Amino acid sequence: MKVFRYSWLLLLLLQSKYSFGQACGETPAGVMISTVHPKGTWMFSYTYMNTMMENNLVGTNKVDDPFIYNHYIMSPQNMRMDMQMLMVMYGVSDKLNVMLMSNYNILTMNMNMMQGMTINMNGSAMSNSDSTTSSLTSGLGDTKLYALYSLLNRNGHFLIASGGFSIPTGSINKKGRSDNTMYPGTRLPYVMQLGSGTFDFMPGVTYVMKKNKITCSAQVLSVIRPFYNSIGYHFGNELTFNVWTAYQWFPWMSSSMRFESYTSGTIKGNDPQVYAVMEPDANPMCYGGYRLSGYAGINFFITKGRLRNNKFSVEYGLPFYQNLNGPQQSIHSTLYAVWALVI
Repeated sequence: MKVFRYSWLLLLLLQSKYSFGQACGETPAGVMISTVHPKGTWMFSYTYMNTMMENNLVGTNKVDDPFIYNHYIMSPQNMRMDMQMLMVMYGVSDKLNVMLMSNYNILTMNMNMMQGMTINMNGSAMSNSDSTTSSLTSGLGDTKLYALYSLLNRNGHFLIASGGFSIPTGSINKKGRSDNTMYPGTRLPYVMQLGSGTFDFMPGVTYVMKKNKITCSAQVLSVIRPFYNSIGYHFGNELTFNVWTAYQWFPWMSSSMRFESYTSGTIKGNDPQVYAVMEPDANPMCYGGYRLSGYAGINFFITKGRLRNNKFSVEYGLPFYQNLNGPQQSIHSTLYAVWALVI
């Protein structure tokens, strides 16, 4: 731990050789791809992401516990997802950058149980006075490797093609603790696992326009999952469309507004050790859907001295519209906090 701490301290104290890219400084905290750095440039970043989930939706309609108990024994109440991500990017050339991302996740879910019921190890129902239960998992997530290539860099217009590859380093075999009412020592449902278990492809394209103090961007990102994991399922494909604009108020501060459209498919296949009747999160068909969200962010830069080229960003988002394959918990809020350094 001391080596890790002192390594980051050394980076902070280094006099930066390069500045943030022309389209990078104003980038919102929740956007990972916005620029290609010059040859020989290193960029390091730490991201904290918090997502809060509550309420169960079927399509766009909120449903209550009695509705869910018609089909399941448990009804999810809320979920918290905390992610800490380290990213490093290197400029192989003035047009080509490579980027590596690794993350650590903590997932917590609380559920209500149909009064007087629980599940034993063989999946049969039995009487119990408990009416609530919770699950917790933590550990490394999947590792992502990207290549970014600059297709256009002219007169404040930037076009970047990106291709990513997800390596399944996150566990898909997390089990409930022995005192977990619902999953005592058995595998937890899909949403509580730390990774996908599959090698996934992540193509995308990003356009950025910068003029004076205004920066605008449109971006399309995707996740393609053609393979099944070792258990026998794979998550649905994903498509994300980002539009954002930022204004630089001072040399050391900018603010941003971002809109995100997100679509995801259902899970294909299933985990034979997870019974779909237990709760909606155990049913592969209760995943995916469409979500439209809005974000507001602020960026702070250090432009002089030994800490030059450090950037601190915060972004907070709320969903405007959600249409989910349910019953499924809806997103309540999302928070990003980022520190970044270019050297």
